[in-house]
Amino acid sequence: MQKYVKELKYHKLKITPQRLDILKFLDNNRVHPSADEIYQAIKIDSPALSKTTVYNNIDVMVKNNIIKSFRFMDSNELRFDYKTTEHYHFICRECKSIYDIDISLPYFEKFKNYKHKVEEFYGDYKGVCENCLKNNSKNK
Repeated sequence: MQKYVKELKYHKLKITPQRLDILKFLDNNRVHPSADEIYQAIKIDSPALSKTTVYNNIDVMVKNNIIKSFRFMDSNELRFDYKTTEHYHFICRECKSIYDIDISLPYFEKFKNYKHKVEEFYGDYKGVCENCLKNNSKNK
């Protein structure tokens, strides 16, 4: 919990139980959830929590680059990630799970030679995840 407090302090944001709960959930559940999924999960332990509070806190943390928001090409739903450094994603076409892929980004360093400022990067791989492949081979 201390690393979340430190992160909020670094960005000069008020430390609230809701913000800590959101960060803890995203850090412990690297499934790239929607705001509603975050709300539903946190609400279990905090029944008085409002959806508006969660959405507003997510928005503040995205604007302060504490968490990252993105949309996948085939979805309009905004998803959230605790990992803010540039990275790829793998999306399973069967179970729709989203995994971080930690491989180097080709040519990313070359952008430093240009006067452009890269603010976002999207790199997605799509296919069938390991779990679905195992399940499919068991069902055959």
